Amino acid sequence: ETLHRVLIRLASLSMRLGMVGAVLIAVVNERFVTLWVGQGFFGGYGLNAVLVYWALQDTLLRGITIFIYGSAQLKGWTFISVLEAVLNVGLSIVLARRMGIAGVALGTAISRTIPTTVFVIVQACRSVQMPVMALLRDGIARPGILCLPTVAVGVLVGRFTPWHWGWLWIIAVGGSVMAANLATFELPILLDRRLGSLSERIASLARV
Repeated sequence: ETLHRVLIRLASLSMRLGMVGAVLIAVVNERFVTLWVGQGFFGGYGLNAVLVYWALQDTLLRGITIFIYGSAQLKGWTFISVLEAVLNVGLSIVLARRMGIAGVALGTAISRTIPTTVFVIVQACRSVQMPVMALLRDGIARPGILCLPTVAVGVLVGRFTPWHWGWLWIIAVGGSVMAANLATFELPILLDRRLGSLSERIASLARV
């Protein structure tokens, strides 16, 4: 059961980080690129949407892939990695002809989703003998739903904060997103006196 909790905890934290990153890319990226190198260098909303998905997917995979490395299924991991590379090249070439650089990014996202993401989730659960649905429900869906206020705060702050603030606009959005996420997950624990003294509540945040 300890390994079950560790896997769910890692997946949950990875999902949170991925959601924060995805929101920041979705809301801030255009403004960031404009301030940094100029308006003409923004890749467009199609590419930005793929980057949003990329951030969420890659963060989640990095969080739970450690269970693959710790298992005896490295041959399977090697095969999946080769399959991903082949799919990536093929899809990127095909999609690049129609969508340009956004097609390359989309091809990479698709090739990483179909074989790799499915394999990592299933194999990570097998390595600790946990039902896949338990990980999908408690490690991915639940934290994802709880991150919806974070998404809403990022969108609202980005919408109603004046764009002419420039870099301060980006700081305001980023700070509000982080604050909203911490308030959703950590604040209820810190305010729950049933969990003991304040020091005990703070210590409980680090427990698996």
